[in-house]
Amino acid sequence: MRSNFHLSLPTPVIEAYRNKELVIVDVRTSLEFIHGHIENACNLPFDELPLFIDEIKAWDKPIITCSAEGFRAERAADFLRSHLIDALDGGKWRDLNELIRSTEPNS
Repeated sequence: MRSNFHLSLPTPVIEAYRNKELVIVDVRTSLEFIHGHIENACNLPFDELPLFIDEIKAWDKPIITCSAEGFRAERAADFLRSHLIDALDGGKWRDLNELIRSTEPNS
């Protein structure tokens, strides 16, 4: 069984997202993304990640990956790290979104 790593993301990581110091990359398909996603997340389907490696490196920001059930997110984070990109597995997009929303100021 896969761990729920995203549930233990430290507050500074969430704050870095809010301050646009890191990027959430949703690796679901475009169709999945259209039906719901984290605000300001970038949609790069898992199968297309190799096409965007240079662009992602140019962002020069840490990445948190997410997907529907977390499996693609885990594989995407591993893939990005293998290309020397600072990446964390954020797991399921809905859980990550809930975590972000629950830690918003005044929530």
